[in-house]
Amino acid sequence: MVIRLVLSLILAITSSMQAAIVLKGDDQAAANETFSFRVQGNAMTTLPESIGLNVYVTAHPDDGGVDAVKQFAVARVSRDSTQFLGLTPQEVTFNSAKNVANPLYDRGVAFFSLFNGQESILSGANERPVVVLNSDLGTIYMINNFTPTAKNINVLSVHNFNVPLNALTNMQNIPDATSALTSGIVAIATGNPFIFAAVGANGGSFGDIGSGIAVAMVGQVRDFTGPLVADGPT
Repeated sequence: MVIRLVLSLILAITSSMQAAIVLKGDDQAAANETFSFRVQGNAMTTLPESIGLNVYVTAHPDDGGVDAVKQFAVARVSRDSTQFLGLTPQEVTFNSAKNVANPLYDRGVAFFSLFNGQESILSGANERPVVVLNSDLGTIYMINNFTPTAKNINVLSVHNFNVPLNALTNMQNIPDATSALTSGIVAIATGNPFIFAAVGANGGSFGDIGSGIAVAMVGQVRDFTGPLVADGPT
């Protein structure tokens, strides 16, 4: 499958048409292609005052982990640019730890949604990519903040403070309807302050007893402010 992201700039200027151009992505892309790997997820700015301002794409689920995707697991291009910026560099601030390995670097993305952060209690970008990695279907990540030039990137994972004390609170922690860990997320959607995840039953799949829709939200628990599991599937 040839991946080519063509920006059709059709402008009626003095009755002339401006030709379509091929957007730029990673340096390894072949001539007349944007990326050297496939893309799958995509979303556009829907904020009322800036509809269409930015376009986001994510790497195909099966193309991560081979040093091709790199910082472009999630990438963004703005209306006034022809260059995609990678939002998943090797090092980021992750769950408050600065300059650490980024779990999103060089990964394929299974599921993607764009969270509207304009009125969130958690400071960050107006638009916040939310992703589930193909290599980890039990964790939900949010790219919470970044500059217009894709710097100072802050990544958070959804926390679950209901898990046993000997389990991880911040990774591989999304529950099924019995509060056991899901066998895997099969879809996500967002609507401030919520993140919804369709989850398979522990030891089973979506549709089995124990599967359902898990709800996370940007809220506060103890000294943590950020995305956290609000309720198990129903």
